[in-house]
Amino acid sequence: MITTQTLVKRLLSILLPIFFFTAQVYSQKWYLKPSFSYKYNTLEANQDMSFELIKDYAPINVYQPGSFWGLSSQLGIALGVTLKDNKTNIEFGVYQDAAGRAFGYEHFAMIENASGMYFTSVGPTKAKGNLTLITNRLGVAVERQLKKYKYVSIATGISTGVFFNYSDVKYAPFFVDYSGSSYGQLNPDIELLNYENLPSRFYGIRPYVQLNAGLEFFNKKGKLICGINFKYTQGFGDLAHFTDRFTLRKDNQIYHVDYSSYSKGSGFYVELNRKFQLFPWVKFRSKAN
Repeated sequence: MITTQTLVKRLLSILLPIFFFTAQVYSQKWYLKPSFSYKYNTLEANQDMSFELIKDYAPINVYQPGSFWGLSSQLGIALGVTLKDNKTNIEFGVYQDAAGRAFGYEHFAMIENASGMYFTSVGPTKAKGNLTLITNRLGVAVERQLKKYKYVSIATGISTGVFFNYSDVKYAPFFVDYSGSSYGQLNPDIELLNYENLPSRFYGIRPYVQLNAGLEFFNKKGKLICGINFKYTQGFGDLAHFTDRFTLRKDNQIYHVDYSSYSKGSGFYVELNRKFQLFPWVKFRSKAN
């Protein structure tokens, strides 16, 4: 069986020679571009976004938003070349990324008041949160400058590559014990014993395509300050699988009910970056058309 490490090495052995050959023949400038980004994840679920879970057992309503903010910081580094037309850039980069899901549930619980026991939906029985798993991304990007002014330039681009992971599980599962709690008594006959996140699974290597629009800013002397990019990545194939499990007791029988959701690694990014020219050693400057 071919491992993830072997596949990544094979991809590098193919992509790097192509990149360096193109750079050697057509390049005018070489640069490094470190980046810092923030991602808004999109995801898929195995049910409707809001549904009544386990109708035959108990009224637990599960809701899952189609998107959410994920990993707060993602770092990346790219080696790039500017071609001889001085408008086209080709970059080869390695980046941190994220696959995740948001999840919440609410249910009825047994409450005691002066008139006795009754069941109602209350705040403490409602849980929500998100889970983000760190992954990696390897890709080649082509960027084309559309317009250049004195203080800003506008560009657009496209990239493709793969998500890859070296481990199946990258977080500690979460567990809530409801046994013996009044909040775990869903109705007179059914008890919620616990809720837990099962260990998530990564699926090795998955391809992606990314669209990009960006701005670069210059000072009065024409020196590059920084760049801001707005990106959307579409993954292909399930990158990560998440499972949430409810354990119930009814008529002295134990039932496990699982809710699954999947991430393809798709999402929107806001990225801050800066190019540092390597060769020739000349500072990036803006010359307005």
